[in-house]
Amino acid sequence: MKLLYTPASPYGRIVRIQIIECALSERIEMEQTVTRVPGAAIYGTNPTGKVPCLVLTDGTVITETRHIMEMLDAAHDGPPMLSRTPTPAERAFDGFATGMLDGVSVWIREARRPKEEQSPNILAQEARRLDSCVNYAETIAADLEPTPSYARLALAVSIATVQWLLPEAKPLVGRPSLSQWYDNLSNRPSFVATKPPGA
Repeated sequence: MKLLYTPASPYGRIVRIQIIECALSERIEMEQTVTRVPGAAIYGTNPTGKVPCLVLTDGTVITETRHIMEMLDAAHDGPPMLSRTPTPAERAFDGFATGMLDGVSVWIREARRPKEEQSPNILAQEARRLDSCVNYAETIAADLEPTPSYARLALAVSIATVQWLLPEAKPLVGRPSLSQWYDNLSNRPSFVATKPPGA
């Protein structure tokens, strides 16, 4: 199998952490690529041009983070990153963490546009969404395990991405329970090893 990714992609980082945590590194070739560039090679593998994408040995291309993680969960014998029988509470947290990560990604894409092309409404909306999400995460952080799962990684990688690319947002300031949880998870070797250059 081969994983195509970009170092800055938070979605790709989640999958890369899973590969390390689940001892799959020797079974999966890692190929760094580029996206959002006309004629980029990624389009020859994945017509959507998105990362991460997993190329199976038979040539099948799996896209979208959760689908890839399901495939990888089937390739190892350890605890799955995605619950095979999720409870309503697990589904709720999964949806929350996914929504937070998607919102952070929208905010970053908008903030990277030329200043004169940026939408103040989108920037303000995503700032409010992040504030709402980290406030909620603070209320549940004491009950979160400091170990990787899809949803916990989505939350932690969202925070890491904001700290790197939107440092003015200060997602952990004034949120001691969330800060402690994040510090515990982000110090794991898999999290450190997948840190984007310059982050």
